[in-house]
Amino acid sequence: MKKIIIGLTDKQYEELESLINRTHQTDLENETLSGYALHLNHTPIDSWLEFESNGITDLGPVNWEIE
Repeated sequence: MKKIIIGLTDKQYEELESLINRTHQTDLENETLSGYALHLNHTPIDSWLEFESNGITDLGPVNWEIE
């Protein structure tokens, strides 16, 4: 199986973890299953990661690779 590996800074990791936890908590409180999406965006010049759940949060530039 191939893997997509996305490198995050400590700050990006903490923000992503917080966003995921808040989404889970909101789903539990509202008895919903809204979920979330991660968008890996890439141009020939730059790559960045976005978190989507009731809006989009730009997590900033990332390094990534396919193994």
